[in-house]
Amino acid sequence: MIPLLELKNVSKNYASLKSFRHYTDPSQDVLKNINFSIHSGESIGLIGESGCGKTTLAKIVAGLEKPTAGQVLYSGTDIQKFNFTTMQRVRKDVQIIFQSSKSIFNPYHTIGKSLRHALENFEDLSEHEMKNKIAAMLERVGLDASFADRYPEKLSGGQRQRANIARALIVSPKLIICDEPVASLDFSIRKKTLDMLNELIREMSLTCLFISHDISTVHYTCKKIAVMYRGVIVELFSLEEGNSLKPEHPYSRMLLNSVPICHPRQRTERRPIPPSCFGKEEFKGNGCVFYDLCDCKQPRCADTTPELNELGKAHYLACHRYSL
Repeated sequence: MIPLLELKNVSKNYASLKSFRHYTDPSQDVLKNINFSIHSGESIGLIGESGCGKTTLAKIVAGLEKPTAGQVLYSGTDIQKFNFTTMQRVRKDVQIIFQSSKSIFNPYHTIGKSLRHALENFEDLSEHEMKNKIAAMLERVGLDASFADRYPEKLSGGQRQRANIARALIVSPKLIICDEPVASLDFSIRKKTLDMLNELIREMSLTCLFISHDISTVHYTCKKIAVMYRGVIVELFSLEEGNSLKPEHPYSRMLLNSVPICHPRQRTERRPIPPSCFGKEEFKGNGCVFYDLCDCKQPRCADTTPELNELGKAHYLACHRYSL
């Protein structure tokens, strides 16, 4: 079965002054040889700390950025080979829910007008059909139809994010990219927003790439998780129904340990942060990207880059400790 989306050896290197002389500096690589696929109806979570390249990857998947190397295949075809008409269809099928809902909407346009612009780009509807579709979409995300006449500044953060979700889903996409959709929300309303988003994904049979720095949030939403550090996928594993998170890579375990424990009585011991976290040097392009922080490093980790190899069923790991 052909995946809906597949990335093959995708790399992104932003140009420095030397790059204009046909030179690329490995230390400037934002993404390095990214490989994974998403089948129709599947939800995959991409986690990693801020600045590791998650949003850059989202823009490449959506066609907003071009990779320096590699291929982005949509239904088996490289999107770089699409003409303008075909690319317009892909832009309709692939939508992004951005983190900052405040910067998404034009402050001089009502929510209804912003949703109308999204529809006008891809569909030819009458005025009556347009209003009905906008009202129905707002109600599906938990907002009253009257919100179409309100301006973004009159909405709370949670209401504006729901309108942001409505903007992405109103064109009936096949794949949605959720770029930290609840990071800017209060903890009190995060779960409600995630529940609503999960329900819409099931109802509309959507494929989802969920980006977050919070491993617990991704675990709540997705059944497959990719862990990224410094532009490299260091671990990729699936979660069967009822299974708990059991990552093997040292960085994945560090992310899991950083999640606060809710109940005070369960905080039996302090989970230390490695001292090297506060003094990591710039990665020079050789060896393992996690070498400076890893407490399990080996001599070859300093100059040999580990490959993403299969550790078990649907579990892939880039670590020399598990390589043959």
